[in-house]
Amino acid sequence: MSEDLVALLDHLHIPKASFVGWSDGAISALNIAAKHPSRVDKVFAFSANYNISGVMDTTLSPVFMTYINRTISEYSRLSPHANRYDDFLNQIMQMWKGQPNWTEPFFSTINSTNVWIVDGDHEEAVLRSQQDDMARWLPDTGQLLLPQVSHFAFIQDPDTFNAMLWSFLGRYSDDGDVPNTFPPPTNALKDDFPLVPTLMGNLVLQQENLWVGKSKEGSCWPLHHDFYDKLYCLLQGRKRLFLYTPNQSHHLHPHGEIKKVHPNGLISYNNPVRSDGLNSYDAAKCKMQALKKGMSKLKSSSNARAVDVKLVKKAYEEARNAFRELQGDSADADLVGNDADDADAILARLEAQEREGQVDENEEEEWGGIGGNDGDESDDEEEEDPSSFSGIPTSVLHSHLNLPTTTAPPSSNPSTSAFISSLKSAGSPFIVNLKAGEMLYLPASWWHEVTSSSSSPSDIHMAFNYWFRPPNAPDKLTLPYKDSLVWKYLRDEQPAAYGVKRGLKRKTEKDALATSNKPINKRKIFFVNVDLPNAFSVW
Repeated sequence: MSEDLVALLDHLHIPKASFVGWSDGAISALNIAAKHPSRVDKVFAFSANYNISGVMDTTLSPVFMTYINRTISEYSRLSPHANRYDDFLNQIMQMWKGQPNWTEPFFSTINSTNVWIVDGDHEEAVLRSQQDDMARWLPDTGQLLLPQVSHFAFIQDPDTFNAMLWSFLGRYSDDGDVPNTFPPPTNALKDDFPLVPTLMGNLVLQQENLWVGKSKEGSCWPLHHDFYDKLYCLLQGRKRLFLYTPNQSHHLHPHGEIKKVHPNGLISYNNPVRSDGLNSYDAAKCKMQALKKGMSKLKSSSNARAVDVKLVKKAYEEARNAFRELQGDSADADLVGNDADDADAILARLEAQEREGQVDENEEEEWGGIGGNDGDESDDEEEEDPSSFSGIPTSVLHSHLNLPTTTAPPSSNPSTSAFISSLKSAGSPFIVNLKAGEMLYLPASWWHEVTSSSSSPSDIHMAFNYWFRPPNAPDKLTLPYKDSLVWKYLRDEQPAAYGVKRGLKRKTEKDALATSNKPINKRKIFFVNVDLPNAFSVW
């Protein structure tokens, strides 16, 4: 299996990868790390053994046998060879009888700095001594024992398992915020584009993503708005966008109930958010963390003045009390003891409650602001349309604008007539046609319907998008957010984008141009001006 994985890397032209392995997968990952060390970045090895003597009698474990019965059911349902489960199991059993069969010298070629040996404290398949031996033979490795789980930790407690996994993957690299800010494949492409383009100033990055499709006729994304400022960068193909301003929202039949349109255009639904997109809960949490961080710096500084420490401590106590009030605690309770310890206790209790489902008042059905849930999904209820999507069908919009459409034609009913009447009241939308090499900057909550098309039937269309937290102080380019303390803290929490941690160097536009075959044409950058909603600025 290990050689098959290396062959797959060769086929995909991937020179080096990180491996997350469970049980036999962990054994395979360690095998690759030993025999092909140049192909391995990191190894998260959960529940591996190095010798067949380390395998326990799993037939004595009800948990393990329950899992085996589950695999029988899933194999018969999912495998194209449903009647061959016994053959598969016999082959696995033969492998377990003879492999692996390693000794201490085998581990000498593994770069143990980037390896974690992981297991559950209720492991029922592998002897704990095997984990201890491997951790001893890999002197720079990390050894982790997950609590109250067994061989099946990722099923029994996926939140803890995933948290430890992400912590490990970010521990030895500059990608600490990869899961949210740089989703695949952008995490693998970060050396090929400016992480934050210089022309975007001090806007705080929310996410970067790559959209790829294939449609000569055009694929449509229905009329909706986002809660972030966005920079569209069209790499290949064409895009046509219909744009409506936030002030036209009441004509566009949003699924959510709009409570407020902020001066910067950001739309707030049933659960109110500030003009920078943060809800009160997350803003209070970030402010408390930022002041805690600042207080720790002051206390460790030999140049700190007593008056400064006192002022920051007072601000921290006020932020802590505000956060407690949002949590439903008394602002006067537990004010004794070390301040930083109090903050840690609050945050630890909060995280524990969230894991146990005890914090219900902050689980919004609508968009809950930056840091909250962007969707409207529920495990127990029928999925509803997101608040930020229009109820006007794409076919009605295209018909109203006398444009060809690939969607089903609108039906003749009272709703269609009402939609057309609303579109007439909204007025004519802005129409933007982008070609490869052109970019469009779109502020938060501008409604847009997007049609992406390929240049030919055999080509793809592809766009790279930057999403930024919505600024609420646009007259201050150096500080585009009013709550500067909170937003500096949030920006500092993005080391991969801004290089404020681990001594990273931010890649600039100049760096990108130096390695690019085609320079950016700044005459092809279109900006929708946030202060003049009916005007375009063209660079």
